[in-house]
Amino acid sequence: MTNALDKRLRRRVSAREHSFFAVAAPGLEPLLARELAGLGAFPGPPRAVPGGVEFSARPHGMYAVNLQSRLASRVLMRLTSFSATSFPALARELSETEWELYLPENPLLRVRASLAKSRLSHTKAVEERTLAAVQERLGTPPDDGARTEEEQTLYIRAEKDRFTVSLDTSGALLHRRGIKTRSGPAPLRETLAAAVLAFMGYTGDETLLDPMCGSGAFSLEAAMSVCRVPPGWFRRFAFEFWPGFEEGRWRHARREAEQRIREPGEPCVFASDLDGEACAALADAAARHGLGAALTARREDFFAGGPGFLSGGRAKGPGFVALNPPYGLRLGEEEEARELYRRIGAHLRKEYAGWRAGVLAPARDWAGALPLKGATLHPLFHGGLSVWLACGVAG
Repeated sequence: MTNALDKRLRRRVSAREHSFFAVAAPGLEPLLARELAGLGAFPGPPRAVPGGVEFSARPHGMYAVNLQSRLASRVLMRLTSFSATSFPALARELSETEWELYLPENPLLRVRASLAKSRLSHTKAVEERTLAAVQERLGTPPDDGARTEEEQTLYIRAEKDRFTVSLDTSGALLHRRGIKTRSGPAPLRETLAAAVLAFMGYTGDETLLDPMCGSGAFSLEAAMSVCRVPPGWFRRFAFEFWPGFEEGRWRHARREAEQRIREPGEPCVFASDLDGEACAALADAAARHGLGAALTARREDFFAGGPGFLSGGRAKGPGFVALNPPYGLRLGEEEEARELYRRIGAHLRKEYAGWRAGVLAPARDWAGALPLKGATLHPLFHGGLSVWLACGVAG
């Protein structure tokens, strides 16, 4: 890195506040805003808007969001905004952006365009022109097989001829914690599992049962909360490959997080499922990532007993029980699914009285019919489907 570029990076990237956008699944924006406000890494309060949360920070504040947020899907850095009504104007504006301050010298770059009510309405053409403008500024050959850097993604969005260009700071979607090696049918994203636990009021200091655990999204999120392990602890991020990446700041953020990691004296997260292989894979993943002291997983039938049975007598309640039943395509006919929810409701009333429950259901009336005192209903999206979360006290 040249001294001149180094000075520009410090002055124009490291020392400045930038605008960021943390993407959230529909319905999670207020929850994400509260989570980010709790990080205390920003000069002003994060602001929930449709699709996510806006916040301003210096780059190390963005590092903290990627490392610590359990709810964000990805974090975008706003680079530039301008008006353009022709492709020459678009190319001119893009060529003036200081791409060398944000992208590696020879990046593996992807461009994703989203256009609404714009005179430039050809998505593919906008993506191609953007990529060409960046490559020309960086002096990068259009097709260079020698690229080895982590993939970088630019998002260019236009509405009524006003363009906003953002750089993805995260890389792989943030629900990819880097822990699970096995996924079952219709797996629950970790960010959605974290949202369910947050809506339930779970903090990581209570007993939690996950009796239809599948690949274990609820259990792993809970175990990470118990152990105070940041959700981004086991993965890498796109910003680590940027020319302005402040490695010292990043090491400091990780050291601070590491000092908070703890090991519980006994398990308090109890996963179970009819699929014994899924339980074994979940237990193995937890053990390999230092979460085994918090979590146990065993093959059991939810309907065969209560918390004591499913936990081998170790569950201390009342606590929390999180359920993602196999509705929809995983189960088959609607009447079969309705019967399952009737059985779940009866079993919660009988065995889990006083426990705080969170149950995902494919329809509002199914969720509302569950025997939960003080129930609240939350619309969520899972795998492109609308689902409802019912939270309340069983009884």
